Amino acid sequence: MNEPQLVEKPSFTLAGLSIRTCNRDEINPATAKLTTFWQQFRKENIPAQIPGAIANSPVYGAYSHYESDASGYYTLTAGSEISNKKTITGYTCLQVPAGRYLAFSAKGEMPGILIKTWEQIWDYFAFESEYTRTFNIDFECYPSADEVAIFIGVNLTINR
Repeated sequence: MNEPQLVEKPSFTLAGLSIRTCNRDEINPATAKLTTFWQQFRKENIPAQIPGAIANSPVYGAYSHYESDASGYYTLTAGSEISNKKTITGYTCLQVPAGRYLAFSAKGEMPGILIKTWEQIWDYFAFESEYTRTFNIDFECYPSADEVAIFIGVNLTINR
């Protein structure tokens, strides 16, 4: 895992499937939903079924509609970038806004490397940082089966 890099990302639109959950539920195997959700997403090859999906788009997992912060409920949309901004029947469409993001990148075996990267993110923001999370939209980008880049929406912290 590398040090996070501050990047400006343009806006883009995702289409895919969504689920609502929270981290508290995800750490308990009896209430966890995300593993099954992602397994179904891959098994059914959802990106290949999305009308208007951009060819060779990486798979994305976008976190939105945060109830509060990292401890509250959020919506995860797993999907691909689409070329238009129209509603696609049967899929959730999500506009990812242009903005400032901290990018945390890692390569290794999934899901272990993904979990370690999220732990790095939580640790990074648990201590004083020059950035604060916006809890608007964060997203994971999977350029390959063993790579992930997680983009966390941030603002510059005032009164450091």
